[in-house]
Amino acid sequence: MANDDHLVTNLAIHYRFSTDYVSWSDWSVATNLPLNTAEFRATNIFDFPNGSGHYQLEAQATDNSGQTEMIIPFGQSGYGYDAVPPEPMTGLLESHGVKSDYWTTITNIVFNWDWLTDALSGIGPQIHLRIVDEGYTTYASEYLGHQTNEWAPSLTNLSIGNKYFFLYRAEDNAANWNSEMRVFELWYGTAAV
Repeated sequence: MANDDHLVTNLAIHYRFSTDYVSWSDWSVATNLPLNTAEFRATNIFDFPNGSGHYQLEAQATDNSGQTEMIIPFGQSGYGYDAVPPEPMTGLLESHGVKSDYWTTITNIVFNWDWLTDALSGIGPQIHLRIVDEGYTTYASEYLGHQTNEWAPSLTNLSIGNKYFFLYRAEDNAANWNSEMRVFELWYGTAAV
């Protein structure tokens, strides 16, 4: 909100941007609104022009007597904007040594992976894991909390001779979900010789 004992003739929204919250860009004008009012309220006048990252904003009003507010060097408010889903899962291993795309008869499989990461807002409340066959029929499915890096699905219903896939999706704290990814494959049974 901007107000003055004179009419506000212009409202400029300045911003600066950072990807790491340490080094910042120079101040730039994001919005310049010509006005002619004693009081002004607005919402949604900033559209995060540099995409995902950290922003500091500064509103600068000019009145009809030519008085212009000074820009405060550190910004009046700060925001984080995250439109990017979490990073793909890395470091996936099976605790019994089962390798991806190999035959196994083990049904007490336990998957472990590196801690999930997200570029800005952090891994959100849940990750979704599934075991499916080649027709994408689900044999195991579970939503796990983001503080989990292990899953031991119940796989007692696998059919010998079929191929199965471990699929993964994660949500970040900005409610961005990544696309479901195939991260592990296994053949159930013993290889025909």
